[in-house]
Amino acid sequence: EHYIQSGSERLFYYKKISSAAKRGEPEKIAMEIKDRFGTIPDPLRQLILIAELKITLAEKFIKKAEITDNTATLSLSHLEKGISEKKITVSLPPKRRYEALIGTVEKLEKPPQACV
Repeated sequence: EHYIQSGSERLFYYKKISSAAKRGEPEKIAMEIKDRFGTIPDPLRQLILIAELKITLAEKFIKKAEITDNTATLSLSHLEKGISEKKITVSLPPKRRYEALIGTVEKLEKPPQACV
């Protein structure tokens, strides 16, 4: 019924994925899981991508991402000329939208306060 049969092991890996703090960590955890349990199912692959997206958003000081089927609205921290927040909306493809969003976010520049 479950990809990882043991509840304690499943919880261990969920915590490990959710606490990843550096780019690439979620993918390393995925490789570890694959080595132990075999091919990773799609729901777990999505969780890994979301963890990677969370790290990427934090690196660019994006405090919120609202993701729908075909768009993402990103709220960026911004401390320029009295502006406290800047929002941008990007289109997403119907498939592989998390991967596309990670690629888009990687191309964004950090806001000015990040350079201090």
